[in-house]
Amino acid sequence: MKTSTPHALEVYPKSQSVDAVLAYENDAVLARIKKDCKVSDQVAQQLFKDMLMFLYLSGAIREARRLSPPRLIDEAWHAFILFTADYHSFCMTYFGHFIHHRPNRPGEAWGNEGLLNCLAVAREVFGETLSENWGSFPTDSSQCDYPGCKPDPSCSPAECDNCGPHITIASCSS
Repeated sequence: MKTSTPHALEVYPKSQSVDAVLAYENDAVLARIKKDCKVSDQVAQQLFKDMLMFLYLSGAIREARRLSPPRLIDEAWHAFILFTADYHSFCMTYFGHFIHHRPNRPGEAWGNEGLLNCLAVAREVFGETLSENWGSFPTDSSQCDYPGCKPDPSCSPAECDNCGPHITIASCSS
């Protein structure tokens, strides 16, 4: 992962370095991710790190268009948001502004644009070696390596939630 290597994207002036963001720790959020997602300590720690990477992209990168995290990283973000004071403090400390969670509203048709934008920016900032939580999103679902994806020819694009047409996701429960 290329964290200390500068990338070509412009960063908001009040943002901390990517290394500082990735050094953030919060045991309560880690425990919540583990509980809600029913994962091991190791998987919860990786999801936490991936969530911090996503928040860096959303909070620090000026050129970042609307970004949608992969589903499991989004679930980790949901766990963090529940700790409202910690989440607010994190955003203000590391980025100088609050990062709002903006889910799609009824009638909005973002499709996979936000996810594809997110993956492109993540690869530019962090390199090609992202954890399996970031997955890859081919148009042919039989080649999808996103955790929890399984081909489902009856799935409509609206039901596939961040994984592309003809793919369903076994996501974390709330």
